[in-house]
Amino acid sequence: MTKNFYFTVLSISLIILIISISLQWYSIGSITGNSMSPTLNDGDLIIIKLFPREIKPGMIVAYDVDEDFAQGGTLTIHRVIKIEGSKIITKGDSDVVDKWDVFLSDIKGIYIFKIPFTGSFLFNIKNFIKLP
Repeated sequence: MTKNFYFTVLSISLIILIISISLQWYSIGSITGNSMSPTLNDGDLIIIKLFPREIKPGMIVAYDVDEDFAQGGTLTIHRVIKIEGSKIITKGDSDVVDKWDVFLSDIKGIYIFKIPFTGSFLFNIKNFIKLP
């Protein structure tokens, strides 16, 4: 790939990072792991829409399973398989058996789109310059 390609990807990623943080309607994240492969891969930068109005089967959602997201913890990103009242059953795209039961109140946002290969890079820069 050419230098122009990498420069374009980096420029778009930085613009998205600035806009999403300033609006506070969206959040960004970096995929770690391969539970959502091939849809989302390790190192992808993802944009998450916060406060979703509705959730349907087939959507990819971000949720907090370990109660530590408010203290800087991580979110789990999985696809909605089924909705049963206030309980949502989710599963990673590459997981055969691993299904999770979460509640509507655990959902922090829905996946909007990704920028491949840029998540790890941007989060390493963020950690290096000590941004919140």
